[in-house]
Amino acid sequence: MHLIAARELDASDVLQAFRHDGWRLFLGAAFTTVALIAGSLSLVRRKRDPLLLYFALFAALYGIRLWIQSDLVKLELRDSLVFPRLSAILDYLMPVPALLFLGAAGVLDRISKAAGYGVAAVGVLLAVAVSFHGPAAQFDTISRASAVIGVTILVMDFARKKAPRHSDLAIVRCGFLIFAAFILFDNIAGTLSMKWISVEPLGFVVFVGSLDMWPHAAPSSANSS
Repeated sequence: MHLIAARELDASDVLQAFRHDGWRLFLGAAFTTVALIAGSLSLVRRKRDPLLLYFALFAALYGIRLWIQSDLVKLELRDSLVFPRLSAILDYLMPVPALLFLGAAGVLDRISKAAGYGVAAVGVLLAVAVSFHGPAAQFDTISRASAVIGVTILVMDFARKKAPRHSDLAIVRCGFLIFAAFILFDNIAGTLSMKWISVEPLGFVVFVGSLDMWPHAAPSSANSS
């Protein structure tokens, strides 16, 4: 990528970047579309549904992040001084809509809520630091470490809450645990500087797919909390 930046961009560079990140661009567009649908459904209702609104915000930011972090966009904005900061800020702020969504869903207890607020607070502080200082490897390390700790606590708390094996809520929990496992893999691999293909977006696909059962699972979730 740095070699490309040193010379003029041509069609082969764009084609190569698109082939490499085509699936990420597709998922980014799909998540953003889902977010628009969820947000529209919430707005047309007489009573605003915070669960739909927070999910729309979460899915929209996730989809936009996939686009911003793609090689294709990086090529187009390779000379921008603002883009690296914007990309890092968006990455660090992702835990905030996730926390709002899980909180509105009523699946967080005292311990998991404290862990979620901790991860979100670290993300906000890192976003502020990046806006003034610019991207730094140390910020990425702190972000990954906080994500590993926070998600591990959430998984342990989520797993200990039993649900009927064949209930809709069990499917939602399974989707969340798969998404969390992929988050942990990506962040641990990044911390260890391993060469890997990011699998977290695929975990988000599974999680969003499991939420199709949420309207049926929500009553039992509310009762159990």
